[in-house]
Amino acid sequence: MRLAFPQPTKHCSRLAKTLNKASEQKRRSAGDVQRSCSKRFQWIRGDSMARVVASIKIYPQDVVIGVDKIKEGITKALPSDVQVHQFVEEPIAYGLVALIAHLVLPESEGQLEKVENALKTVEGVGQIEVQMVRRV
Repeated sequence: MRLAFPQPTKHCSRLAKTLNKASEQKRRSAGDVQRSCSKRFQWIRGDSMARVVASIKIYPQDVVIGVDKIKEGITKALPSDVQVHQFVEEPIAYGLVALIAHLVLPESEGQLEKVENALKTVEGVGQIEVQMVRRV
């Protein structure tokens, strides 16, 4: 015994086409998001070597020293394979402002120590404190 299924009506076929088109657009938009994210974070990934983000709090020697001067000194003193992702200013007290530098660097032995030593050589830097290191 053979079962007979009714033929889809025009309304059903239009609905099916609309659903297929919507799911195709969803797949396309998901691909676009993935491509834009990979382009956005391509500079972080770089080569096949793993990268880490280090958040380092930098205290100035004195209130008189400008934060902009310290930022410029930091960007010049860092090794070539270390990139500054972001600087955040954090007020401490009585006009003293600490600087939190988020740095992207390769994950290799001794790399963080090189960065710390480079930061200590910057004029106006009093003390540094590594707050967080996370793999990207």
